[in-house]
Amino acid sequence: MLDSSLETFIENGFISLVAARSTLVLRVTNRSGHPMTDLVLNLVVSTTLVVLVGNPECRIKRLDGQSTQYFNLSIQLTARSRASYSGEVEFVIWIRDSGQEDGEINLGMRKQTIKVVGSSEHIPKRFLIGKALDSNNSELFQGREDSVKTILDSLRGGTQNKRYFLDGIRRVGKTSILKMLPSFLPDKIIPVYFNFEDTALGQRAPWSLGGFCRTFASS
Repeated sequence: MLDSSLETFIENGFISLVAARSTLVLRVTNRSGHPMTDLVLNLVVSTTLVVLVGNPECRIKRLDGQSTQYFNLSIQLTARSRASYSGEVEFVIWIRDSGQEDGEINLGMRKQTIKVVGSSEHIPKRFLIGKALDSNNSELFQGREDSVKTILDSLRGGTQNKRYFLDGIRRVGKTSILKMLPSFLPDKIIPVYFNFEDTALGQRAPWSLGGFCRTFASS
C-alpha cells in the first residue's frame, strides 16, 4: 500500500499497438504539507506485451509539499504482430526513500491498469479537427483546468477584478475555452460570445484585431 501522502498516476488513458514505441507520463504528487527528499520510483510492467526502454528508475531529490513532478518513460512493443490484441496492461509503481541513514525504506506500491487498443479506429477520440468545442461535445474538453480556474478566480465576489486576453496560434483551443465558459460559470453570470471576424471589425484595417481586443479587455 502506498504512503497516503504520495500520489502516483500514469496519465495515459490507453496504449496503442499501432506505434512500435510510446511514452508513458508518470505523475508524482506530494499531498502532504512538508517536503519529501531522496525519493526513488521504479516502474514495472506486468506483461510481456511491452517493455520499458532505458532506465525505469526515476529519482526525486526534493518534492515540496503540495507539489507535483512528471516523468516521461518510453515503452516498446515486444510483438507488433499482435496488432489485433485488445485488453489491458498492468503497471506497478514502487516508491522508496533512499535518504535514510540505516538504509532505504519502502514507501509502498501502486498498481494501475491501462487499456490497450490494437488499431487506429479503436483509439479514443480526444479532439475535433477544424471546429471549436462547445457544450455538445464537452467530454472532449480536457487539460484546460488551469485556464478555466484563472478566469473563475477573476469573478469571485460578483465582480470581475481582472480581464484576460487569450492569445495564440490557430487551432490551439482559444475559442473552445470561450465557448465552454457557460458550463463553468455561476448561474448569475451570463457570458456573451461575439465573433469579431464575422463583422466589419474583423476585416483588414489600419489597426490589428489583436490591438483592438487588448484595448477592449483593458477598458
